[in-house]
Amino acid sequence: METRLRGGVEVNLKDMFFHILYHWRSILIMLLVGTFAFGYYQYYSIESVHAKGELTAAEKQYETDLQAYDASVATSRQAIRNYRNLLENRRDYLDHSLLLQLNPAEVFQATRVYLIKLADSVNDKLHAGMSGDPADYLINVYNGAFDNILSDQEMEEVFGTDNLAYVREVAKVECNADFNTVTVTILAPSEEVAKKQLAYLARYVENLKVKADAVYHHDLEIVRDGVFTVTRMDLGQTRTNVSADIESYQKALNRNLENVASGAPGKPGTGIKKMAFFGFLIALAFSLLLFGIQYVAAGRFHECRDLTARYQLPVYGELVHSRAWNHHPGKLVDRLLENWEFRKKMRNRDTVYDTLAALIRDRMASGNLLITGTLPTEKMKPLAEALKSRLPDGPEITVRGNLANDSETLTEASKADAVIVVEEMHVSRVKDVDRIAELLSIGDANAIGFITI
Repeated sequence: METRLRGGVEVNLKDMFFHILYHWRSILIMLLVGTFAFGYYQYYSIESVHAKGELTAAEKQYETDLQAYDASVATSRQAIRNYRNLLENRRDYLDHSLLLQLNPAEVFQATRVYLIKLADSVNDKLHAGMSGDPADYLINVYNGAFDNILSDQEMEEVFGTDNLAYVREVAKVECNADFNTVTVTILAPSEEVAKKQLAYLARYVENLKVKADAVYHHDLEIVRDGVFTVTRMDLGQTRTNVSADIESYQKALNRNLENVASGAPGKPGTGIKKMAFFGFLIALAFSLLLFGIQYVAAGRFHECRDLTARYQLPVYGELVHSRAWNHHPGKLVDRLLENWEFRKKMRNRDTVYDTLAALIRDRMASGNLLITGTLPTEKMKPLAEALKSRLPDGPEITVRGNLANDSETLTEASKADAVIVVEEMHVSRVKDVDRIAELLSIGDANAIGFITI
């Protein structure tokens, strides 16, 4: 027997993959154990913390986040109320302000200036010992003209609103103590409205003369009265500023509404499923690595072609049993696709035995045929019996166990006309078959081929 000793069998990734699949039951058990173990570890970790009356780190963080969320919601709700009030005020001002309703390019300004002239008798009273400056007193009286104005129906008819704050924007009473003057100013959208509003406000000023005369007699003389147009471009800028305020308040309101509407932080899960998934992945990686290393390091034969390439002998028969579908992993898919019936036929032991018997009959019609290998005799007996029943007039068939451990078997191999070596895929070791090949070569045995089971 010609031997070709090498350090090992060539590693084929496709063959390795199918070899790993061959151990699917073991892989499945490892996956289940890994998944359960990691999930239980996570469960035990959580329960051990709860047993101490404590919370896990994730639960503590959740409590902290929930408190922060509640505080944020309370703050946002208060801000919502504030911004709604600000929006309402600014919108009301934009819609009802008398000043902002004016045309910046043409504002009608009505002005009436009064001169306060003290009576001669006032000077006499001063000489009589009366204290205080009469002019200052009178100025203070007229300076309170707006204090006497009441929000009534007449004001609404004249100004279009009973809001005194809006009226004060377009109507002013200014007193000058240095010149003893009282100036009434009105800003209006038209000359007619300006005169009407000026007359309304002037009446309140003139009605104060009776109160002032009770202390110091004087004359209230009109020295200037008229209506003219002015340009107030600042009104446009004021409207722009108010609109910007409204937009800014609306954005802030929307942000706070979103904060309130945002969901509370999610309660942390136990993480058991996550840990179980990691356990599944780790177990899967470990299984693939384990059986991959086994494939490489075990030094076993996984393919019939490994025997043919290594020892330059044909494989006469392949007994494919029910669990050995992956003995030919590289061909399995092709055979399934090309001819499923042929694959079914190869699973039939009788068909294989018939084919094997025909090959042996063609090779040697008579003589002594020794069936041996690295396997125990019991594993090879069914094969020998099947061949004997199919070759009643053929060669005399003898089956013997591992010849490396039995010198008599080696002697019989040297005397036999032919030797067929039987090996079991995924079980027979390369070094053991190498030893048998070496012994057969030394004994000048006529090894004609292999049979795999």
